[in-house]
Amino acid sequence: MSAAQPLVSLQDVHRSYRVGPTDVHVLRGVQLEIHRGELASLMGASGSGKSTLMNIIGMLERPSSGDFFFEGQDVLQLAPDALAHYRNQQIGFVFQTFHLLPRLTALDNVGLPLLYQDVSKREMRRRAREILGRVGMGDRVDHRPNELSGGQRQRVAIARALVGNPSVVLADEPTGALDSSVGREIMDLFHELNGEGVTVVIITHDPAIARECPRQLVIRDGVVAGPEQVPA
Repeated sequence: MSAAQPLVSLQDVHRSYRVGPTDVHVLRGVQLEIHRGELASLMGASGSGKSTLMNIIGMLERPSSGDFFFEGQDVLQLAPDALAHYRNQQIGFVFQTFHLLPRLTALDNVGLPLLYQDVSKREMRRRAREILGRVGMGDRVDHRPNELSGGQRQRVAIARALVGNPSVVLADEPTGALDSSVGREIMDLFHELNGEGVTVVIITHDPAIARECPRQLVIRDGVVAGPEQVPA
């Protein structure tokens, strides 16, 4: 592992929720570092805390206690508006169900994150077109989601995650809604992007997907048990 400053550093992170009279503890002292250029998987069963951990790394949710640094920035000290701006610049999200807006073309879906970065419409469309070409969708820029296959929609979603040149892409079950052959294409794309220097963390319950990543982390009962080899 590189001795350079980690991209993501979580130190003794806890997250609990109040449910009626009971505190439900989801994360229990997570220690985790992710370095720039990694392709890592975070695997866990339903209820293990993996989605909560992803939301914290993605700055969508705050821990109940602990420390969170992103490239040395103490994220928990940022005001809500500053945090939203920082998240938009630093994090790209890919979801199982794509989360594309049905009335927008692929080009306009991909350009959406740039609306919050003071980018001109002309530049937004240029960058969206360029990144769609990079993920093999250059001939589908004017198609709406209902005119695309599941694999094509996921490629558009990946392009949207990349268009702002984020520091890390968080992919939540990115092959979960796809058949095996299309899922294979999406994983090949992640490997290709990582080979170009994109940092990717794949959150999954599927050991086969997890094992494809050079770094494999497992979360159990709110604690990250890794790095370790994902079981067959």
